[in-house]
Amino acid sequence: MEDKSPLNGKRLRDCGARDLGCMIVGIDRGMDSIMNPDPSFVFELDDVVWVVGNKGAIQKLCYHE
Repeated sequence: MEDKSPLNGKRLRDCGARDLGCMIVGIDRGMDSIMNPDPSFVFELDDVVWVVGNKGAIQKLCYHE
């Protein structure tokens, strides 16, 4: 995740993925992989987020287009 990402510092439950029809199925953080993260999970800089959804919805989630 980039420094300017709208997800940075947000909890999974507050990121808006569900509203867009996306599902976050996992996060890679450093050497750790977190599958099916808890809704209270907080995104951090350099997280790699695994998202399932259509291309337009994923772009809206990641870039707030």
